[in-house]
Amino acid sequence: MAALEEATALCDQGRGQDDPHWLYCMNPGEILGQRASCFLELGRPAEASDAFTAARGVLSQDETRTCAQFLSRAATAQMRAGDADAGAATGHEVLTLVNGIQSARLDDHLRTMLSEDRQLSGAKPLRSLIERGDLLLKERAAA
Repeated sequence: MAALEEATALCDQGRGQDDPHWLYCMNPGEILGQRASCFLELGRPAEASDAFTAARGVLSQDETRTCAQFLSRAATAQMRAGDADAGAATGHEVLTLVNGIQSARLDDHLRTMLSEDRQLSGAKPLRSLIERGDLLLKERAAA
C-alpha cells in the first residue's frame, strides 16, 4: 500500500522528461486498479470492489482491455463479498466488453471470475453468466 501511495503521489506530479518510455501506461486508473487487485489478493473483497469502482471512474474509454481486466476482477470481488447480483451484472458487462480483445491475462481473469460464479451457482443470474462465459471462452480458444 505504501508503494501504491508513492505511485499515486508521483503520478499526481505529472510526467517528467527522464521518465522511462514504458511509464506511459501508469495513470490514476491503473494505480487504483492495482490497489483493488491488492485488496482482492489480501482477502478484502469489499475494499477491492470499491477500489475497482473508483478505477473505472477514471479510466479512459480508450483503455478497453484494462477496463475489461479490472471489471472481471471487480466481478470476482463482488462475488467474494457476497453480492451475487452485482457480480453477475458486472460479469455480463465484461463479457460484452471483451469482444475483439485478445489477451491471455484477460482470459485468465475471465476464468477466475467464472470459477467464483460456479461456487455460487445457485443464483439464477449467475447461471446465465456462467453459460455465456463458458461459450465465450470456447470461442476465444478456437480463434
